[in-house]
Amino acid sequence: DKALDPGLVPMDDATKAGMLAGLEFRQPKSVASGVFVDDKGHVATSLANVAACAKLTVGLDTEADLIAQDAATGLALLAAAAPMAPQTVAQLASTSPAPGVEIAVAGYSYGARLPAPVLTFGQLDAAAGLSEEPGFLRLAAPLMAGDMGGPVLDTAGHVLGLAIPAPTNSAKQLPQGMALAAGTAPLAALLQGAGITPATSLTQTTTALSPDALNAAALGMTVQVACWED
Repeated sequence: DKALDPGLVPMDDATKAGMLAGLEFRQPKSVASGVFVDDKGHVATSLANVAACAKLTVGLDTEADLIAQDAATGLALLAAAAPMAPQTVAQLASTSPAPGVEIAVAGYSYGARLPAPVLTFGQLDAAAGLSEEPGFLRLAAPLMAGDMGGPVLDTAGHVLGLAIPAPTNSAKQLPQGMALAAGTAPLAALLQGAGITPATSLTQTTTALSPDALNAAALGMTVQVACWED
């Protein structure tokens, strides 16, 4: 029942920054990537992202539980504690990729510093692991730690696998610009073991999406996965 002071004006960014100066905001230990695998908020990611975490969140706010993992392939599955409505979910490729095809990896390369995933483009080097193990992909793409757990996409927007860290070996190191991913077979097995039916592409189309459409698909399915110390 009282009018506002006519002298009140909206605060500009500089004023807001000044009011917050000196305050400390709680930050996660690390922020990497994951992908929505169904419309209920289940997220597949790299097991390395969620190891030794006191708390996990999808994004920076929604708490999540680790409900399945596969140490052999480095994959993990999270369940969000609160309902989520992803714009889209991962559509697993229905055919095996051929070496040399163009790929893009969607991931939060810079952790929480950017509000949307980055697309890193490259090529599929081989549909096998470092020792020719099945179920893995070797990528020619300059990935960063924040990209781990992000989806590897073909040009049609189908998911070929998830980026995972290379095995830690102080005596050996991957060549610069090379990376590793777990393929769709172990990813599908992880989901099925948790009672989730993987979404697969209904067609075998290889029609390339436009850059904007590919970016939109990546944006809708890729999510931050944050690891907190307490």
